[in-house]
Amino acid sequence: MGKSANCIRMLLLLKARGFLTKEELAQLLETNIRNISEYRKELEEARKENLFLKKAAAFFAKEID
Repeated sequence: MGKSANCIRMLLLLKARGFLTKEELAQLLETNIRNISEYRKELEEARKENLFLKKAAAFFAKEID
């Protein structure tokens, strides 16, 4: 699977099962442990971008009114 797909699968696994170690995640996603850290960074960056977009949308919504 691709990086984006594994990021989403990791997020779903963590929501469903709670805490999982990097080793457990790597085994479930059939990847290596190093990739788990990369997936985490990708998800954290996506969260930051999502928050920025929400703030920008709220700002521009106020400007339009």
